Amino acid sequence: MKEPKSPGLRLIALPELQKSLWDGEANEHYDSVELAIADDPDPNLANTHFEDSRLVISNAEGISASRSKFFDSHITVESALEWVGPNSAFRNTRIDGGRVGSLDLSGGTFNSVRIDGLKIGYANLINGTINDVLFSNCTFDTLDLFGSKLKRVAFENCRVQELDLRTATLEDFDLRGLVFGQLNGLQSIYGTTINESQLIQLAPLLAKTLGLVVLD
Repeated sequence: MKEPKSPGLRLIALPELQKSLWDGEANEHYDSVELAIADDPDPNLANTHFEDSRLVISNAEGISASRSKFFDSHITVESALEWVGPNSAFRNTRIDGGRVGSLDLSGGTFNSVRIDGLKIGYANLINGTINDVLFSNCTFDTLDLFGSKLKRVAFENCRVQELDLRTATLEDFDLRGLVFGQLNGLQSIYGTTINESQLIQLAPLLAKTLGLVVLD
């Protein structure tokens, strides 16, 4: 069988960075800076543009980041109760860190992004355009990809209790590195790569969807 195409990830090589102080203002443009936000419980990054930069956020209650842009950058969110950033754009970027209670990146655009080590309660990525993305060492209570377009997306050593793929469009979508409890949207997984244990797990749902009657 033909292997799915792997995510095309570019190695992030940050230039020499200048340390920058967080002034609490949105609508800023940061280029080639290192910015640490540790003393603001509700940082407002709406419409903020990061390029060739390093951003570290810790001990945040609510991150507001709608329509923000992260290009050729490295983001670490050590802990946050909520990250709300709909309609944001990520390109050639790495996102890592610790615990995020609720993540809303709905309507976002992702190109060549690695998401590593996050523990997320509810991850809302609905209606997004998600190309060349690798999730590694992540755990989710819910990963919601409703209505999203995904191309060359894979998982490594990840777990999710509930995966929602309803009305999603998938191409070169590799689920083998994701242990999932419940999958919604079986009709959308045409062409998805799974492993044998996942096939066994999905067998009852496949039978129900196809109207099969299974008798001993």
